[in-house]
Amino acid sequence: MNKLGDAPVRRVWTATVLLWGCLLGASPAWSAPAPAKGCGVFNIDRLVMQSQRVRQVQYRLIEEFSPRVADLTARHQRIRQVELALHTLPASAPGGERVALESELASSQTQFAQDKASYQADAERRSREVLAGVLKDASLVYRQIGVQRGLSRLYQDGLAEPVF
Repeated sequence: MNKLGDAPVRRVWTATVLLWGCLLGASPAWSAPAPAKGCGVFNIDRLVMQSQRVRQVQYRLIEEFSPRVADLTARHQRIRQVELALHTLPASAPGGERVALESELASSQTQFAQDKASYQADAERRSREVLAGVLKDASLVYRQIGVQRGLSRLYQDGLAEPVF
C-alpha cells in the first residue's frame, strides 16, 4: 500500500465494475430497478485537460490578471533595487540616507506582501468560480449527449453515484 492508500486503484476498479455492470444490464444497488437502455462513463479529467473552452478560460484569466502581475513584478524589482542600494551603501554615508532607505524598504516589503496576498486570493477565488462554471456546462453537455444516445445512466469516472 502506498502513502495515499489504494484510492486510485479503488476509483478505477469502481468505475470498471460500474461500466461492466451497466453493460451487462445490472442496475446499481442504490437505485430502483429501471429498464436500462445503456450506461456511459465520462472522464472529467480528460475534459479539463483537452477542452478548447478550458483553454479559452485560462487565456481570459491570464489577460484579466496580467496588469496586476506586471504591477507586482515592477514592485518586486523596485524592492530589489532598494535592497541592493542599501547593501552597497558605503559605511561613510550619512545616517539619514541609510535610515530613509531602510524605511522605504520596510514599507515597500509590507505593501508588496499585502498586495501579493490579495492577488493570490483573488486569483484563486476567480479560478474556482470559472472552473465551477465550466464543470456545470460540461455536466449539461454530457447529460444532453446521454439523452441523445438513449443512455439510462451516465457515470463520471471515479464516482459511484450516477450523474443522471
